[in-house]
Amino acid sequence: MSSTATSTFDVGTLAIDMLDLKSKRAVWRSNVSGTIPSSPERLNEGI
Repeated sequence: MSSTATSTFDVGTLAIDMLDLKSKRAVWRSNVSGTIPSSPERLNEGI
């Protein structure tokens, strides 16, 4: 006998770019991906 288990979770990506307004060029870029917590309190802790 076999069984299968499934899970559903949300995944998100946060991307941040910093620009030099005089030259209009990117000076820094970062991004992170991960699962999104279901509770707003846990979401704010991760930011």
